[in-house]
Amino acid sequence: MIRLRVLGATDLRGHDGHVVLSVLSQPKRLALLVYLALNATGRFVRREKLLALFWPESEAERARASLRRALSFLRKSLGTGVIVTRGDEEVGISPDALQCDAVQFDAAVDGGDFEVAWRLYEGLFLDGVHVSGSPSADRWLDDERSRLERRAADAGAGLGEEAERAGDPSTAARWAREALTLEPHREERLRRVMELLALAGDCNAALTCYDEFAARLETDLESEPSAETRDLARAIRARAGNSSRPNRPDEGIPTFEPGVPEGTPHPGRYSAPAVKPGRSGGWRLAALGLGAVAVTTSAAAVVLAGVGTPRPITKLNISLPDSLPLVFVGDVAFGVGQPSLALSPDAQQLVFVGPYGASTRLYLRSATTGQVTPLSGTEGASAPFFSRDGEWIGFFAGQHLRRVSSDGEQVQPLIETEAPLGGTWAEDGRVAAVIHDGRPLALIPPGGGDAELFHPDRTLIAHPFWLPETEWILLTCYDPKHLCAMSTSGELRHLTLDGPAVSGTGDARLVPGSNPRFVPPAYLVYSAPARNALLGILFDPQTMTTRGESEVVYDGVRREAFLGSAQASLSASGDLVLARGTNADEAQFVWVDGEGVEESVDIPPRVYGMFYLADDGRHLAALAYPEVGRTELWVMDVELGGRGKRWIDDGLVGDRRLLPTAWLPDSEGLLVVAFGKAPNMILELDPSRPTGGTVLWSGTERAGPVSVGADGRILMRFQTADGTLLSLIEAAALSDLSAAPSNELTPIIPPFAGNTGTALSPDGEWLAYHSQEAGPYHVYVVRTDGSGAPIRVSATPGEVPLWSPRGDGLYYRYGHQFFWVPFTGSADEPFGEPELFLEGSYLNVNGPDLAVSPDGSRLLLLRPNGKTSTSTLDVTLNFRARLAELLGGS
Repeated sequence: MIRLRVLGATDLRGHDGHVVLSVLSQPKRLALLVYLALNATGRFVRREKLLALFWPESEAERARASLRRALSFLRKSLGTGVIVTRGDEEVGISPDALQCDAVQFDAAVDGGDFEVAWRLYEGLFLDGVHVSGSPSADRWLDDERSRLERRAADAGAGLGEEAERAGDPSTAARWAREALTLEPHREERLRRVMELLALAGDCNAALTCYDEFAARLETDLESEPSAETRDLARAIRARAGNSSRPNRPDEGIPTFEPGVPEGTPHPGRYSAPAVKPGRSGGWRLAALGLGAVAVTTSAAAVVLAGVGTPRPITKLNISLPDSLPLVFVGDVAFGVGQPSLALSPDAQQLVFVGPYGASTRLYLRSATTGQVTPLSGTEGASAPFFSRDGEWIGFFAGQHLRRVSSDGEQVQPLIETEAPLGGTWAEDGRVAAVIHDGRPLALIPPGGGDAELFHPDRTLIAHPFWLPETEWILLTCYDPKHLCAMSTSGELRHLTLDGPAVSGTGDARLVPGSNPRFVPPAYLVYSAPARNALLGILFDPQTMTTRGESEVVYDGVRREAFLGSAQASLSASGDLVLARGTNADEAQFVWVDGEGVEESVDIPPRVYGMFYLADDGRHLAALAYPEVGRTELWVMDVELGGRGKRWIDDGLVGDRRLLPTAWLPDSEGLLVVAFGKAPNMILELDPSRPTGGTVLWSGTERAGPVSVGADGRILMRFQTADGTLLSLIEAAALSDLSAAPSNELTPIIPPFAGNTGTALSPDGEWLAYHSQEAGPYHVYVVRTDGSGAPIRVSATPGEVPLWSPRGDGLYYRYGHQFFWVPFTGSADEPFGEPELFLEGSYLNVNGPDLAVSPDGSRLLLLRPNGKTSTSTLDVTLNFRARLAELLGGS
């Protein structure tokens, strides 16, 4: 049975009980399913009605094609037997296949079962859902919200009438107040509350309700209560004999007569809270559904208040709304491998990355009420982190590190970034962040401004954590992965086991792992290098010295791909929140067509990064990240069961980082860049050999080929002080370039830091790229000869454009949606409208993460192991005491 919940937090569960994010992330298709559920369960609606409602402004054929695709998508997402048809023109929902809470709610109200109806109504209908490009669908959504809200108020009023008949006017008044909350401008609801409160002997409360209502009418509608309502207030005031509450100037003293009949509902609408009073819960145990967890409410309250010593070690679970799970890997641009949650310093707030359409957004969960609040302006967010005072939340979105105030009122950019790898706050408001794919470390003044940049020599870094009351920042160093620290003057030290940090790795016993965090007074907690666990070790932040051996302090933690970070956060007060799970590192290559049909590629699962497929569809070059040791480059044959070779450096690359960038025509050679130590190099590797290569260029600039056209011209990308410079050169000219050639070349478009994700069309005539120059990431195309302005081809935000080898169009991705843009060749409109090609949770890694089959019909993608989200988190209150038990210290 498919279960669809649309009242309050929207949720859709498949036959297996798992969240169907593919539908929830597409507002129009979700709204179509809900419309069918409400209007065609056990019956049918005609296609013409659906076309007029959801595609009113499209041409007839295009609208019909869109409806066919939408219904096909729903069938694929929900399984067979849910969407049914009668003939060619009628569509419906099988009543035995789908259960909808709004349908159950209507039936309960119609049957007078108000208690069931009230329990089902958890908030506004499809709250926050908007169908772009379809005003008629939006009007239907608004009408349904109003209708269902009125019916919920009727249910509350019905429960009040039942209580009154049972001789309980106080309970009746409470239910009448609930009905008034849902229709706060409807005077009949107010009068009913006032009558019942007066009957219960609480005239002062009745008059307070009247005063609040009158003020609300004046503020919201510039109106005043009707004469009937004013008369009722005067009667209650006279009955109360309350001389301390004078009559309003227009009030007389009529006789009090209870039981005023209700009239026609007021047409005005009011956005009631999504969670009704008394139905929310925070860390409080009564609202958590903890089952057998043995914790007292008083103990939890003491812990949360941050008072009382000693604090008990308390384990519990909290639940996020099913429609707003914490999002792991695969849905965030440049968010792969980074933590998706952060606990405020006082442990009173949890910020997490949740779904927002096809993208993401930050949500704030209160520890005291359990209320989840979206933070506007954080769309596309990843890797959140709190300021030390809890007033700000840093996050990465698009091409910037930004901050949002914890009350959600302010959003400010701090610095431009590209493929950032984490940020942290100091006590004085400074921010340290790794802003460009492993370097540099940027020290940003409070509130933003010119940053001081430090480029660590011969290593890549991630996961900064500012050690309290010091000028040192803990980091993860890579190749091999271990813990290190950098001072605000740029000094880099590597942490060692049972000893002081050292300036050079040499033969030192490095601390293997990632994502270090410090818990005062003496505990270093970090992600284990080869298992989904947290490790701990004693640590002196003043001398940068570890003591003793590391110990597993928490097992079964979700561990992300690429960076190896754990989905866990520690507060300054020593509390821990985390997502349980397995290693998400290993992923499987799969071919996926437009219907979402997958075909696994017989290549061993590994921790893969960026990858490039040759035009022949056989030769695949991919980065792989071993648990121990340096990043590996694999060259594999897709058609021969993944048979391939790991390229072994024979001293040519040394300590440099190696990245594949492009295949030469006919798969004759693979171009790679080696950087991180002067000089940077461009190499050509022979895919048939496991070692060796030819140096084509070396120099001081970070440069690399990103595409090779059929005519042999190479699209070059240079990182300059002005941003990313893109230029076409002849292949033979590559070896003749100077050590710093960017000033000698003609850019195709003006340099800009956000011009990335570049791809050259097969004929070399068009350049596709994604850029944030005009706001969120969008995909643009421009002629390579410099004629004409860039054309934006993405309707939604998008990234990583990639041409079909046939040259008839290009693909791009937006979160877990993949779009196709046809190339028409027309002089006026050379590109058509983007079409949704497929949708699914596939890994989004740093760099190219999709490839196109030679015939252009399928995409090669990485399917992650394990779940891509969770709605349940583990909490350990006073985890610091647990560290003391395991590691010692004080």
